[in-house]
This record gives sequence, structure tokens and C-alpha cells, in this order.
Amino acid sequence: MSSEPTYLVTGAAGFVGSHVVRHFKAQGQRVRAMVRREPQAKTLEGLADEVVIGDLTDPASLTVGVQGVAGIHHVARCSVPASGGSGGR
Repeated sequence: MSSEPTYLVTGAAGFVGSHVVRHFKAQGQRVRAMVRREPQAKTLEGLADEVVIGDLTDPASLTVGVQGVAGIHHVARCSVPASGGSGGR
């Protein structure tokens, strides 16, 4: 493992999130990309230093993503309708 600080990017598989990952990698930062589903993780192979699966509506799933990071670039959309629906998932 590198001694360089690692930064978490939430929503890394989305349009904005993937550009944020590319930007920070171009700046020489170590990036841990967080996505909600396994197929999304495959799109980031070779781009992010690490890819983790997590869902902002499931706090227990966030533990691996945030562990040991120096900072978080929060780009993911997180919305839960008042009716308790799926939030656009």
C-alpha cells in the first residue's frame, strides 16, 4: 500500500464522478472510487486505485469506503422521496 493519502470519490461511476476521478488521478492523487453496484466497478478498473461497493443509504456499507481516507469528494446523488421510495434507483 502506498504512503500517499487516498481520497474517496462517491458516485465515481456517474458522468461527473468519473470526471472527478480522472481529474484527481491526473493531479497525482490516490483515488478510491465508490459505486453502488458491481457492474459499475468494472468501468473504473484501471482508472481508480481502488474501487469499493457502497450505498449512501446503507451506513454499514460505507465503512470500507471511508476507512483510512484523507478526504472525501462527495459527488453521488442521494435522494430518498418523502414516501420512502427507492430514490431513483
